[in-house]
Amino acid sequence: MIATQLYALLKAQGRKIKEVVLIYPQKLSIQPGVKMLQEAFQDEKTDCTSVEVKGRKDIDSREACMDFEQTLAAAIDTVREKHPDCQIELALTGGRKGMAALAMFVAQSKNIHYVYHTLITDRQLSEKVERETDLNALSGTRINKQTRNDRLFLRAYEGNGPYTKFVLFKVPVLPAKG
Repeated sequence: MIATQLYALLKAQGRKIKEVVLIYPQKLSIQPGVKMLQEAFQDEKTDCTSVEVKGRKDIDSREACMDFEQTLAAAIDTVREKHPDCQIELALTGGRKGMAALAMFVAQSKNIHYVYHTLITDRQLSEKVERETDLNALSGTRINKQTRNDRLFLRAYEGNGPYTKFVLFKVPVLPAKG
């Protein structure tokens, strides 16, 4: 949900988003969720690319961290080549805590000046969103595609904005001292 939440909040700010890139460990069994997100972004008329950290089930070792860092850096390079006129918007939330820390280092090395973090400020709403956007709650015949997308892109919770309970803020990436 982090990808769709970030997307919805940036769009509400008037940002134009050409592509969303999802990066995750290859052997983690989240393929059904990735497929669902790709379908949802397709419905929003936005490209969604998945990039796997090859051979990894988790980001739980020094080697896995290095693989994630290299995969993220390569994905940023690919997106910059594909969309040279666009700014990279990198989410800090989602995935493991170690992935967030590594994302900061990659942002620093790729001259990205800030990363995004999203929050839901209302605890009850946060719990409701978590329940309603769980893969099981969104898949199969439980709900229709429109309801699924309305949940993923926040329309089920605060329409098309303004968003008062969903917060998007920039975390500055401090330049490396040489």
